[in-house]
Amino acid sequence: MQTGEVASFPAGSAPTVLIVEDDDEPRALLCDVVTGFGFRTLAATRSAEALAIIESQASLDLIIADVSTQDFDGISLFDAARALRTGIPFLFVTDDRRAALQIRQRGCLVFAKPCAAETVRYAIELTLGDGFGGAPLREAR
Repeated sequence: MQTGEVASFPAGSAPTVLIVEDDDEPRALLCDVVTGFGFRTLAATRSAEALAIIESQASLDLIIADVSTQDFDGISLFDAARALRTGIPFLFVTDDRRAALQIRQRGCLVFAKPCAAETVRYAIELTLGDGFGGAPLREAR
């Protein structure tokens, strides 16, 4: 895969990514970046909201969550989400190196914030697989 390429999905079949971030600007930016890569995005600002989405969404392919927010920590969210949906893939964003180590010990990828869109794309690719299941690739918008 070349830099800037992302998965292209047939109409209506784009994977769904839940973005959990309590700060408006980083949440909006992540949603824009992930949507630009061809994914459908949902967003949550609080842990209860995120868990309600996780419980109610029939199709949820990935969760990208901040490690520390005002009302939860990413590790607690990870544990609660995995209790609802075993094996749901997680990516975490943080600027806390100690928290990043704890997340890595749970088998999840962590990327530092702030980060470039290419870093987000690469982390998604590593988590979901190259081209997400072999889907053709296209240039980012």
